[in-house]
Amino acid sequence: MLPVYSAPRMRPALWLDGVERWAELTEGHLAPEDSDDDSLALPFPVQQWTLSGEAYQNTRTGALWRFAWDRSGDTVPYVFAPNGNATPTADAPHYVGELQIGPRPALGGAAGDRAFIFEFAWLVVGEPEELTAETVLNGFGVSPYGLSAFGSA
Repeated sequence: MLPVYSAPRMRPALWLDGVERWAELTEGHLAPEDSDDDSLALPFPVQQWTLSGEAYQNTRTGALWRFAWDRSGDTVPYVFAPNGNATPTADAPHYVGELQIGPRPALGGAAGDRAFIFEFAWLVVGEPEELTAETVLNGFGVSPYGLSAFGSA
């Protein structure tokens, strides 16, 4: 019998502006903000979503920390795969959209043998769109992210 759940990567996968970032993440969340706003009772409610998490601090060119520092305030496409899978499926979809990179991330940490970690919380533009293998094959949601954003098939 096949296992009910398996995670080849023990963390969520994330692509920002077409670049895979999963190896740098230590934690990742895509969540709506709690709201007491009556607008959720409207026929087509819209919630504010945030992509947040923690990642290893690395100031080298190409690292996630450097990307957040250099692109602060920019709006970029994202793909979030909470199950860590490279290709979306019906059982393990991806969530895509655009987000705004927040303020520049903090630097430093406590002395010791543990790597420094930085936290981030970036506002999603609109609401996330769910992608499965079927929606990708039908061309739904492919642009502006492109199939390359999903890694190799």
